[in-house]
Amino acid sequence: MSDKISRRGILRQLGSSMVLSGSFVAFLSKADEAAPVCADLKMMDSDSAAMRAKMHYLEASPDPLRTCSRCAFFSVGSGGCGTCQMFHGPTNSNGHCDFWIKAANAR
Repeated sequence: MSDKISRRGILRQLGSSMVLSGSFVAFLSKADEAAPVCADLKMMDSDSAAMRAKMHYLEASPDPLRTCSRCAFFSVGSGGCGTCQMFHGPTNSNGHCDFWIKAANAR
């Protein structure tokens, strides 16, 4: 068995990696397009928008274990949106804010 690595082999591996990484990036961008926007701050009254800004509300949580759907204040709705007792308005089930508290039924 030969342990030699050829330039052709390296280039072939690099080419395959580039194709796969490009496909993965395309997949991620399509996933972002499909995510619902439940709370459009531009469409809210100034008090509601200010409250969400103060609580650092995000439509997409940076931590998959700390999403609105796993929060004690969240009530499930439809289409990936629900409501939050803190905001009294539409909230993304994948969102997050500073007042997140793990729901009793969250795993």
